[in-house]
Amino acid sequence: MSKNTAHEIGIVNYPGAQVASILGLTDLFGVASRIALDRRPLRVTHWRPIDGRDANLSCVYDSAPRAARSRGPWSSHRPW
Repeated sequence: MSKNTAHEIGIVNYPGAQVASILGLTDLFGVASRIALDRRPLRVTHWRPIDGRDANLSCVYDSAPRAARSRGPWSSHRPW
């Protein structure tokens, strides 16, 4: 991972998830990103099942939409 690539934390917004928890975690990781020692940005994304309890996820929030994208096991399900 290059120094310009953001670390990414994905939060899964599953049916029945408490919105306050999702937003609270997003705020927490946003603050952590600003005070991180290595000064590399931390990207927070929210993921929701495409069809109810489907295993395929769709990104519904991205704190750094223009940042370089990392590749993960879910990358084939990303909408971009």
